Amino acid sequence: MGGLPEDWKNVRSDFRYGTWLEALIEGKGRLELTTLADLWLKKLVYTGLRETDPSSGSIPKELSSYYPNSGSNYSDIRPAKLEGSREVIWLRADGRRTERGFKSVTILSTRLRTDTAILAALTALEGNPTAPERLEDSAIEAFLRLRQPTSGSVDVSEQEWMKGYLLMTKLDYVAALLRHFRPEFDDLPRGDQVALVREACKRVNTFLEALQQLTAFLEYGSPGKDLRPAMEDVERDIRAAELQDIEGLSSVKLGQALGVEAPASDEFKRTNSRALHMAKRGRHLLIDAFGNEGWQKLVESKRAERNHFLSLDAEEQSLIRFAEDEGMTIEEARWLVEEVRSKSENGD
Repeated sequence: MGGLPEDWKNVRSDFRYGTWLEALIEGKGRLELTTLADLWLKKLVYTGLRETDPSSGSIPKELSSYYPNSGSNYSDIRPAKLEGSREVIWLRADGRRTERGFKSVTILSTRLRTDTAILAALTALEGNPTAPERLEDSAIEAFLRLRQPTSGSVDVSEQEWMKGYLLMTKLDYVAALLRHFRPEFDDLPRGDQVALVREACKRVNTFLEALQQLTAFLEYGSPGKDLRPAMEDVERDIRAAELQDIEGLSSVKLGQALGVEAPASDEFKRTNSRALHMAKRGRHLLIDAFGNEGWQKLVESKRAERNHFLSLDAEEQSLIRFAEDEGMTIEEARWLVEEVRSKSENGD
């Protein structure tokens, strides 16, 4: 499986409480989050993100249980690959001394906390929430073809090129993650690559949602209450009001659009009272925010906006969505698309 990379031999996990103690000293006995963050960020910059070892397919690991005085993690270790898995663990012969008097073989299977911290920070900053179920396999494949290592132009159709290009800002970071942890990623069958990208998107979304839940709780949460349903209810109610007032959907079609089943009592009424109540609650919030007259004016402008957007061809619609997602003007987005297309065709 290959030997131990030279640059791993001096890897050592920081003392668990070292940074905490430094922050306490600076705060004169009081732990300040900003001080703690500043100290850790400096350490993370100095440490950096470790590369995956190409010979074993592993990344540096540390002890599952922490023994700060047990010696260098990488004094004498050997890789071992788990049967039926691509996961690699590292075994150290001179681990913690047992009650029998000998030093046991110790498993290093936990990723370096510094690596995990850098990954968490990067994902919070660069992770772009996506809806994996809405990602077409053909679009992901087009993106991968445009981003594959090549010295020449990529042979894709105009439609495929546009699909792949518009996904770059959403999938580039996910692809970078996969390539970092799986150096063989570009050599995998295309179907496996597409599936890995899709699954990675799901996990990035889960992480970002959990982080949002934590920050929301710290800001305004209450013990014993899940913040997510309340916020999801508000978003759904406003969506229901928009669909009914702007699109003019009936209660039945409104329920279908929202994925809300009608109660059994509505079975013979050809209505969906649950969806109607959602729209009513959402409308109350909108009128509270904009006023009754203000909301009616917004409804009229949004109808005109919808009609204009739907009159455009698919490529122009995609360009508008891209520009809005990236905070650009339409002209800037169009110039950028043409610039990248030109370079791609010329093999730059």
